[in-house]
Formats: sequence, C-alpha cells, structure tokens
Amino acid sequence: PAAPRGESLAGMRVLVVDDNHFQLRVVKASLNRSGVELDAAVHGKEAVDLVAKRLECPSREDAAPTSSSLYDVILMDSMMPVMDGCAATIEIRKLEKTFRASLPPALTSAGGAFEREMVIIGLSAEAGPEYEAGARAAGMDGALGKPCRPDALRDALRQVNEGTFNSWKASSKRGTLHF
Repeated sequence: PAAPRGESLAGMRVLVVDDNHFQLRVVKASLNRSGVELDAAVHGKEAVDLVAKRLECPSREDAAPTSSSLYDVILMDSMMPVMDGCAATIEIRKLEKTFRASLPPALTSAGGAFEREMVIIGLSAEAGPEYEAGARAAGMDGALGKPCRPDALRDALRQVNEGTFNSWKASSKRGTLHF
C-alpha cells in the first residue's frame, strides 16, 4: 500500500504567520493528520516572539540546545498589522544568526544538529519581481501565492523536509518556489 500523503511531513516544525484567519484555517486543514507540529501567529511581531522563545537558552547550564529549538519552515504572510512579513523575517534572521553564532562550530557544520537554517517561505497575493526582490532582501527563501493551494503547500513542505527545496539564496542547497 502507498504511504499516507502526509507521512513525509511527520515531525516537521512549522510556524504559519498570517492575519487572515481563513488562510490560517486553510493551512491547518491542509496539514491536518500529517504529523506536523504547527504553531500560528497573526502578525510578524508575534512570530518574532515565538522564534525568540524557541531560541532561548536551555534552563540548565549543562543542557545543550537541540535542533527542535528551530522551526523547519516559517510560512510568512507579507502584509500584516503590527509588523509585516519582511520586517519580521529580518528580525528572525538576526535572532537565528545570533543563536547559531553561540553554538560550537560542529553543531552548525555539515552533519551537525543545526546544519540547516530555518526556511522562510513568503505568502503573498502580490506576485511579481518587486515582491520577490523585497522578500529576497529580507532573507526569505521562496514564496507561495495566495490563496495558498493545499497541494502546493504540502509539496513545498515535502521539498524542505527532503532537502530538495531550491532557495533563492545562492549558497543554499534548498530550492525555489514560484507563484
């Protein structure tokens, strides 16, 4: 028998950031029963706070951080109140850079628990080169159009999980999504 459709997503840690409650429901329904650990935020500041909380130092001095500290994927809406997607992405990348700099090099090199950066995929109805340029400059890895199709969302997450996602970042091994 074929594997369940969401099996290759099991165990992924995903943060979806969108002020549109309908879009949040679509994402949750799309990933229902897939084994994904899903957190949600309704604006960029809330997303930054959730990431910061995950990156806090362990409570015990002798406790080492685990790779479960990081989200595998952040799905980031572009236009939101309080803090937009590009501003939130910039802040999240700063937090991640500081966190990764505090780790021993063995943890961030090939084969280490923190080898890969979090993948940030923009969600936007604003397709086009201007949006892509801003998203790239902020540190996003790719984008999906809105409304987000459930199959496109699952495929993007599967690509990240399998290491075949082509990022906009030239040095990354991940892949690019287009609108």
